[in-house]
Amino acid sequence: MPHVKRHTDTESLEIQADVSSVHWSQDGTHLVTSSNDMMARIWRFDEESGHFEIEMVKTFGVMLMISKFNRTIPGDTQYTPLVATGGHSGVITIWVADAKSDRSNKDVAKLHHESLDPNLVGLELDWQNSKTIAVTGRSKNIYLWNIDTPQKPIVIWSGGHLEEVE
Repeated sequence: MPHVKRHTDTESLEIQADVSSVHWSQDGTHLVTSSNDMMARIWRFDEESGHFEIEMVKTFGVMLMISKFNRTIPGDTQYTPLVATGGHSGVITIWVADAKSDRSNKDVAKLHHESLDPNLVGLELDWQNSKTIAVTGRSKNIYLWNIDTPQKPIVIWSGGHLEEVE
């Protein structure tokens, strides 16, 4: 699966970009990738043909290390597919990952760690559900956030690790 820098209906430019993460959507129809070219891509998987096609591309100002889809809870009728993306900065960006939505590619929240932990870079994250996410990276702390209240984390776990969590 070549990682492409630019994708439009008429043009694709293949480049050599290191892919730093891959993550399936919960239903297995999409894959999100992060790369050192500062782009996250959402690929649609066609089970019949076995092919991937780029459905969305989001550009960031830093090299990316991780992107993951949120999870849905059974019976959640308000579920919106979101992706959390982190990289070589203290900011995790949550964005709409639904190409059919009029909010497609729009930022939903930015989780700022700079004042909490200047050494943190978004190297690892995991969704608990569709709204709550744990974040760490080059830090001894783990931060639990709710994207509806991005001003501060719900909980900061510290002291459980003697070395940095990466």
